Amino acid sequence: MWQLDASLSGYTLNTASELLDIGTGLGTKVLKVIFPSRLSTGYAWTAHTNLTYKADNFSLGVNYNHIQPEFQSMGIDYIVNDQQRFALNQSFNLKKGKVALAFSQLYQHDNLNNRKAAKTNRAGLTASVSLNPSQKFGIAFAYNNFLVFQQKGLKEINDSTKLMMLQQTLTVSPRYTIVNSKFVHNIFLAITYARLDDVNKVTAQFTRNNTVSTSLGYAMSHLVSSLSFASSMNILYTKTPLFELLNVGPTLSISKTWWEGKITSSLSSTYTASRQNKLWNSQTINGTIGLGYRINGHHDLRFNNTLMYTVFTQSTSIEFRGDLTYTYTF
Repeated sequence: MWQLDASLSGYTLNTASELLDIGTGLGTKVLKVIFPSRLSTGYAWTAHTNLTYKADNFSLGVNYNHIQPEFQSMGIDYIVNDQQRFALNQSFNLKKGKVALAFSQLYQHDNLNNRKAAKTNRAGLTASVSLNPSQKFGIAFAYNNFLVFQQKGLKEINDSTKLMMLQQTLTVSPRYTIVNSKFVHNIFLAITYARLDDVNKVTAQFTRNNTVSTSLGYAMSHLVSSLSFASSMNILYTKTPLFELLNVGPTLSISKTWWEGKITSSLSSTYTASRQNKLWNSQTINGTIGLGYRINGHHDLRFNNTLMYTVFTQSTSIEFRGDLTYTYTF
């Protein structure tokens, strides 16, 4: 499967600036009527293409994205311009779906018009393995490697500010599932280790860190009543050259659907105790109540109300937040 999309943007900063003579061809005549070119007019383009090959047990993909530095769009305000990205991805299903492998590679850089002082490069590698020998037991492994480095552009880069960081993440997540005619029980564990290495010796004393996060939980679903319950114990530990941070606490949540799935209700609560440099300095309780109503196949309403209460060593903080969301599905 092949996909291709491209767009062109044109902006005139000063409509009173002098008109440009762009010729008398058919295309230029049309352009003069639709969008007259002036001294302050600039044009830029972006293009994206994707080629994917899918077979029964594997798939291969190639992705390319190019956005010029001057590209702008009034309809899409979140585009990050001045970038060129190449990406590859591969996936394999083995042993009748009991073993799944996925890999991806990425390279991206900016400074496409060679006008920046430095060129920033980003390269990434991701690999994941999922093993499901039976319906009850499964385990997944994931590894991510992300490198950011700079090269000289218009100027030489000072060694004290030159950017070169390597972020590595390893995740192991086993699970045990029990399914019967009434209930689905799931016991899960997720352990993630992340390490950030800074090759720049000047900035490394502020940025280098190691992080370990662990979540052990249990989830239950009652198939007849559409009632779900989940609980977990979460631990996050981060160590940097400047401080150590530890967050510990449980999470509880319950949800249920009513009236043939038209109404959904949910309640969740999290307690977190935080310690920095061997001093317990805060405790936070976060509670959220949610209510949703599906009007029909196209219209949905969702209301959430959140309360966050934090106790510090010498003060307290209370925050209320509510939001109402309307969704239309075509």
